[in-house]
Amino acid sequence: MSRNSELKLLILLSIFLTILASFAAFFWFGAAGFIVLLSCGTLTTLFLRFTFSRYRRMAELAETLDHILYGQALSLSDYQEGEFAILQDELQKLLNRLKEQAATLAEDKKGLSEAMADISHQLRTPLTSLQLIHSRLQRGEHSEEERHTLLQDSRRLLEQIDWLITALLKMSKIEAGTVSFEKKPVNVASLIQAAAEPLAVPLELKEIELAIHCAPDAAFTGDFLWSREAIGNFLKNCMEHTLPGGHITVQARQTSVFTEILVFDDGPGIAEEDIPHIFERFYQGKQGNKESFGIGLSLARMILQEQNGTVKAANRPEGGASFHIKIYKSAL
Repeated sequence: MSRNSELKLLILLSIFLTILASFAAFFWFGAAGFIVLLSCGTLTTLFLRFTFSRYRRMAELAETLDHILYGQALSLSDYQEGEFAILQDELQKLLNRLKEQAATLAEDKKGLSEAMADISHQLRTPLTSLQLIHSRLQRGEHSEEERHTLLQDSRRLLEQIDWLITALLKMSKIEAGTVSFEKKPVNVASLIQAAAEPLAVPLELKEIELAIHCAPDAAFTGDFLWSREAIGNFLKNCMEHTLPGGHITVQARQTSVFTEILVFDDGPGIAEEDIPHIFERFYQGKQGNKESFGIGLSLARMILQEQNGTVKAANRPEGGASFHIKIYKSAL
């Protein structure tokens, strides 16, 4: 309070006016000057007392905030009156928000640490295999056929590493909010055809039949390229778990609320204990492909969620796995 020059000026002005009014009252009304002096003195004293009390509360509040900044868990519930109640309420909101942000940052830090550990683990296996292949090729003790096989294996491992890094970059961009999803009409039949095109050769080699049954009017508002990535990952997962000569089916329809896409196969299905975790990053179930990194389905779900969509994995009563996708027309 002593550092407030405006308050000092106000106190000096109050004292000056009190003296001036008292002298005027003594001069004109005699004994009435004592009443004026007493009244002005009382008002000035009360003003100073309330001002001192306010500054003391402000000092206590500043000290409390200082303790909070240093991580001490303190409460602001002692300020229950007038303007301090309003200030306390706003500060309490700010404090709660800061706590939420701190918790979020701690969770993000933990998630980043776990993700880095998972990425390191996932990359270590193909890199170790590449090192072994390179060492074997350096010895030069192999036939032309063996060299060709080793080179094919190294190329396959490099493609796996490239796919892993590309998928992780896509997921990181989505999580960071740096991806701008288009909002244009997407025809589901065209989308599924585009998603299945890169899998045509592997499907033919495994003699797997892909059947597509789409309603002509099935469509939604979204991003065609990112949606193709998501549907392609579901088709690829079904292909990897379908036996040679099996079948994969895609059905699509549109309602007044959402567009529904159903992808299912007639393979062995998903282990019941794996279903709750199948969309988790780097998760590999009991029947998972040994060469799979376990991020394709996670990426696909992230893409759908960014377009107001949901996906559910389940086993069909007839056998095989199914992915039930719904893309809503508006937020519910």
